[in-house]
Amino acid sequence: MKFINPYIEKLKEYPHIIFPFYQEEMTEEEAERFQKIKSSYRKIIVELGSGSGKHLIGLAGKDPNTLFVGFELRYKRTYKTALKAARAGISNLIVLRTKAESIRKYFSQNTLDAIYINFPDPWDKKRWKKHRLLTENYLAELKDLMKDDGFLSLRTDHKEYFLTVSEMLSSLSFSVKHVQEGAQHEENHITSEFENLFIYKGLPIFRLVAYPRAPHTGE
Repeated sequence: MKFINPYIEKLKEYPHIIFPFYQEEMTEEEAERFQKIKSSYRKIIVELGSGSGKHLIGLAGKDPNTLFVGFELRYKRTYKTALKAARAGISNLIVLRTKAESIRKYFSQNTLDAIYINFPDPWDKKRWKKHRLLTENYLAELKDLMKDDGFLSLRTDHKEYFLTVSEMLSSLSFSVKHVQEGAQHEENHITSEFENLFIYKGLPIFRLVAYPRAPHTGE
């Protein structure tokens, strides 16, 4: 008997939060609804690979006047994000159940106030590196989508990936600030599920914040 993921149907429980991409692309109705939601907010913040939503929900709860958009491909994680957001009464959050690589389809130039990337898969074997999300071309796309005063935040437990991305950002004329190598935890920082796991294991965490066009201080 063919396995059918039960979370596919569960996504329908939260149509006001989840864009399920059942047809791989947004339907015309979904696209209109997405545009209406975006136009209701002056600020938009995106998390690529938002997982089960701990970090995204934490951010959204602190800033109700900003729209928070998660990109997450896995059905179960998408559902859990919506479930937790609904229980917390969070109304300024949506999840696009689609690949982060397709971000340009859904946002136009100079529209994003911040982009968070927490613990992307490092694909750390040499033959796997071609699968990494963060390439120079992709980072250039993200820069084009960000507002002049926006920022990109990266956290990873993988030092080589961290250093590689840092070099690519610099080559693209990002201003890379707030670099921390091996930090365990910062006060008032909202952790993701993966970060909690790495902190529990005592693993180092590498963090940077990069600005697309001009030096800034703070986030």
